[in-house]
Amino acid sequence: MEFTLVYRGQLAAERVGQRDEKQRLRRIFHQQFAVLWKEPPLDALQQLWNKELQHYQPADDITSTVGGFIYAPLCNEKYGTVADLEIDMLRPERPGSFRKSAGDIDNRLKVLLDSLRMPRYKGELPDMDVPGKDESPFFCLLEDDALIHDISVRSHRWLERNADPGEVLLIMRIRILLTRDNFFGSNFGSWMV
Repeated sequence: MEFTLVYRGQLAAERVGQRDEKQRLRRIFHQQFAVLWKEPPLDALQQLWNKELQHYQPADDITSTVGGFIYAPLCNEKYGTVADLEIDMLRPERPGSFRKSAGDIDNRLKVLLDSLRMPRYKGELPDMDVPGKDESPFFCLLEDDALIHDISVRSHRWLERNADPGEVLLIMRIRILLTRDNFFGSNFGSWMV
């Protein structure tokens, strides 16, 4: 299964206490995943989860509750799914100017990768944050970033006038791979979105 996520906006470097930023990005990606989960083959899995959520027991399925959110990661250990990521990062800075403005690339990527996975514990979420109207379940890419099978990142200059130096345009091509037979069966690899 292959699909593309897109993000345009601020992407600051990792710093202590950046829970709000990571959750903001999770919400942006959740909206894109919500569209994806309405289409085959994920629509069948969502129907199964909806049934399970009526009698929700965290240990019984692949969703996990963290801080009042029920996360539904597409890549998870139970279903044996992992992800390959191809990331194109367009930025308005001249090559070599990362440290002068928005931060170096590895720390910006750390924020991005953390936002693609579900939080591990409540302390990774902003204080007093609760799920919104359409955020149950809360869709995300990864149960844990250890489920990234392969990653490539290309950085390009974004030639847009007056763009904020901290802003990026991310185009992320994601390929989901099976590590064993699961719910999706052999049809999973043939779906491209």
